[in-house]
Amino acid sequence: MQLHHSPICATLAAFVFSLSLAGNFDRAWAQQRVAGAQDTVIFAVTRSGDAEFAFEPIAAYRRGAFAGSVTGESSPAELTRFAKNYYRAGQRYRLIWGGAESGTVVAKQSQQESDCAKAAATADVQTSVQLGGNRMALATNAPKLGLAKSSRRAPTDAERAQIKTHVERIFREKGVPAGALDKLRTINLTATDLNNDGAAELIGTYMIRRDGAEIFIDQLFVLAEPTAEGGLRVGFARHEQMKGTDFNDPESLESVGQSAFQTEILLDQLDVDADGTGEVFTISYSFEGTNYAIYKKGAKGWSRIQEFQNYRCAF
Repeated sequence: MQLHHSPICATLAAFVFSLSLAGNFDRAWAQQRVAGAQDTVIFAVTRSGDAEFAFEPIAAYRRGAFAGSVTGESSPAELTRFAKNYYRAGQRYRLIWGGAESGTVVAKQSQQESDCAKAAATADVQTSVQLGGNRMALATNAPKLGLAKSSRRAPTDAERAQIKTHVERIFREKGVPAGALDKLRTINLTATDLNNDGAAELIGTYMIRRDGAEIFIDQLFVLAEPTAEGGLRVGFARHEQMKGTDFNDPESLESVGQSAFQTEILLDQLDVDADGTGEVFTISYSFEGTNYAIYKKGAKGWSRIQEFQNYRCAF
């Protein structure tokens, strides 16, 4: 069952959750330093317009489990410790695109002293992949994780048509009138082989805006898996509905769906726990932070196993 969330409530919940994860991460980080262990850290690599590349931690993997990440709300001491360990100028990380190593991220300068994105750093990115806007990537300090070859690509026309049928069905089931389906927008759609079986999964985000006496925006984040017959089945779907009254500023409503504002889209995938299926990492921007989530396939299917918000300045 998928729940409906208002963006304001979702942002507040993510903020509270991020504080809890940050505290847990601070304690665990201190404990692992005493033990002399090193976490596998996963970073998000982003670029807005012509700005410098930025990267920030979105997860740590420790003793067989995902842990929370240091965030902008972490203590100054923890931010300093993290920067000294991971943001030394010239420190190099493996860029991950389509679940495989596809370049290098070179740390430039920690942003700890800035007003925004205190947990982030600027970076030089060395890759043949064209990154920017909604085309984002991961980075990691793990020396061997990832596929031998990147599987990320644009979907074929046939794949687009197949998943659209499922998307329209889900929107109808969520109460979207059939007449509104002609306003369906594809925000992002990517094909990538999550389990290295030669057949790509599709990961996408769709949006329908209904104007009237009250404005409704329905969004759907969906992961579709290939079937043996050559079709697709929905492995996970997360529906959210926003109303115009959820926004104090009408101009903010016009920005929904642009540059991942209030819209969950794919960052990339990486098989961090080495179970044979890549975890899916997503991103969305809210009014005062960047929201991250991790999806994992278990015995009962796909589930959202972690989420948190990293504070940034107001949108």
